[in-house]
Amino acid sequence: MGLVPGILKATLRVHEVIVTIMMNYVALHVVNALIKTVSNGSYKTEKIQPTASLRSDFLSNLTDYSTLHYGIFVALAMVIVMWFILEKTKTGFELKSVGFNENASQYAGMNVKKNIVLSMVISGAFAGLAGAMEGLGTFGSMTSLGGFTGIGFDGIAVALLGANTPLGVIFGASLFGSLKYGANNMPNAANIPLEIVSIVVALIIFFVASGYIIRVGLQRLKKKKEAK
Repeated sequence: MGLVPGILKATLRVHEVIVTIMMNYVALHVVNALIKTVSNGSYKTEKIQPTASLRSDFLSNLTDYSTLHYGIFVALAMVIVMWFILEKTKTGFELKSVGFNENASQYAGMNVKKNIVLSMVISGAFAGLAGAMEGLGTFGSMTSLGGFTGIGFDGIAVALLGANTPLGVIFGASLFGSLKYGANNMPNAANIPLEIVSIVVALIIFFVASGYIIRVGLQRLKKKKEAK
């Protein structure tokens, strides 16, 4: 599914965030139709077999009975894969170059459109894998009544907090995961409302984004001084 926003971005310069948000609903209703077909009209599929489940009593007990499962190891493995692609391969070098400066990349002989499409396809594959981990490890089945979990939108904030680097994403995801899981027990343990975590997350995103804005502003001021 990442191919569609990739082609639209590469050929028509349509913003990828807008297209992917719209395609969320395409994916949702296509999956809902598939669930009804597979389950003979029911709103949910049967529970997956234990041999296919990623649930782990050991990891759950280790983290105070959270929903942590073996998918965490798949996620860490994918971080290594992504780091290797970006840092050790020609394809990764081109992806980063096109991301930083399309015009310079094109002047250097790189196929800008191809790399834009490829980056979206890779992103779509990782997003699909993350969804599979949720189904196999967290929920154990699929239902057509549920909407979005919001994890995809959290991923944007995690990437921003992690400075768009594979290693940074690990720390950003750990922070967000701790905040989200810790929020469930805050009202009972400390009489603190759940909304506090949302406020903290929003402030983190705000200050990280402010850092980028301040950096750009300082660079422009520096250029003006140099021009004078």
